[in-house]
Amino acid sequence: GAPLLCGSPMRTNFYGEGLSDSDAVLIAASLRRTTAQWSLSQKDLNLAANRLSDAGGVAIASALEARCVPALRKLYLAANHLSDNAGVALCGALRSLPELRDLRLDRNSLGDTTILALAAALRVDDGGGGRIVCPTLKQLDVARNPFSAKAEQELQGACAPRREGHLKARPQLKAKLRLSCRPMPPKERLGEHAVGEDVLGLALRKLRLIDGDETSRRIRSL
Repeated sequence: GAPLLCGSPMRTNFYGEGLSDSDAVLIAASLRRTTAQWSLSQKDLNLAANRLSDAGGVAIASALEARCVPALRKLYLAANHLSDNAGVALCGALRSLPELRDLRLDRNSLGDTTILALAAALRVDDGGGGRIVCPTLKQLDVARNPFSAKAEQELQGACAPRREGHLKARPQLKAKLRLSCRPMPPKERLGEHAVGEDVLGLALRKLRLIDGDETSRRIRSL
């Protein structure tokens, strides 16, 4: 069965369990039901290294944006299959997470649209006025996603006041930010099919050494 966040103590670590989008939808529904329990329990949600795509990411973001988990401190969604639909939804949820300290979105398929939305959400006005989103954020990792250098520069600029640590000049900021946003190198943006072809080619070369060209030709024709 799909995992839920119920029980005592509540279970919130689902790292590497092969969860699908349907599991994420059930987890999001559980978040909506267990808001009161969450405030007295763990403040982390680890969904990294699973099989979540945009449908699952949007479901989680929707529950977070509805202020179901306002005390959440750590949100790990690294190493999934999230693209910009989920990324933008998660950016919209940040205003509902005033205590968030650690956000990991690295090793997904997030492009410029997400990175620019993240920059807009986290930007700190030079005048110091207005509400600051996620004032306690200490760690943000969006590395190894396929966004451009221009989008990276935009995020770096938006987060500069947080990284500089000038907290006295901006009393609303409560933490100095550590930002990791190196994009995926272009040579690695070949897609799963290209990688699969490379692996198949290597296997066929080995077969030729073992069983001749006829076996490899038959496999290639499948």
